[in-house]
Amino acid sequence: MTYTQQQLEELENYCDEERILYDAFRAYLDNIHDPEDWAEHKGNFEDDYVGEYSDGAEFAYQIVDDLYNINEDLRHYFDYDAYWRDLLYGGDYWISDDGHIFRG
Repeated sequence: MTYTQQQLEELENYCDEERILYDAFRAYLDNIHDPEDWAEHKGNFEDDYVGEYSDGAEFAYQIVDDLYNINEDLRHYFDYDAYWRDLLYGGDYWISDDGHIFRG
């Protein structure tokens, strides 16, 4: 999505006022292709935003760590890249170019 300088400044001001992450919110708006009505999407953004990760495998590791009680000795057998691909291609999550992860 291409923004004018004025749109970028307005978006940054909005994010400051609403205390939301500018880069993550901009990525969210780019993905839904609606840069105009920011306030309308704030609630969905807050529900969908998961966090910032170095890559999808790091996020998959976090999910496995949070949800499953896998013995430390067995963790290295788990394929976190494959699990991330399943989450991504299944439509459960998506990741922005700069590592922000959102629920699908």
